[in-house]
Amino acid sequence: MGQLLVVDDEPQVADVLRDFFEAQGFSVTCALNGHDALVLASLTRPDAVILDVRMPGRDGADVLRDLRKLDDSIPVVMLSGLDDEDLARELLGAGAFDYVRKPFQLDNLEQVVALAVLLGKRKALS
Repeated sequence: MGQLLVVDDEPQVADVLRDFFEAQGFSVTCALNGHDALVLASLTRPDAVILDVRMPGRDGADVLRDLRKLDDSIPVVMLSGLDDEDLARELLGAGAFDYVRKPFQLDNLEQVVALAVLLGKRKALS
C-alpha cells in the first residue's frame, strides 16, 4: 500500500498506529521524537508522515517545517489533541496535508492517510 512514517512521543499511540496501518498493508516506521523522524525521512523517503503536534523538544510544527525543507513532496498528516482552529490553519498553511484531532477514529484516519499516500507516491514519480 505504501510507506508510512509515524511520529509520536507516546509509544502506545505509535504502536497502535503502526499495528493498525501494518494490518492494512502499509509498511510503517516509527519515531518517538522529531530528530529521529527527520533522520528516518532523509534515509528513506516515506510516502506519507503521520506527525503528532505536541512533543517535547522539537514540536510537530518545527518538524513539519524541516520536513518541507527536506522534501516538500511528502504529505504530512498532523495529529493533535488540541481543538485549536488557529493552529490547524497555521499548520495547513505551512504545508500539512491535513489536521486530525485526537481522539480519532482509525477508519477515518485511514481514509486521510490513504489519500496522502496516493499523493505522496504520485509526487515521488514526478
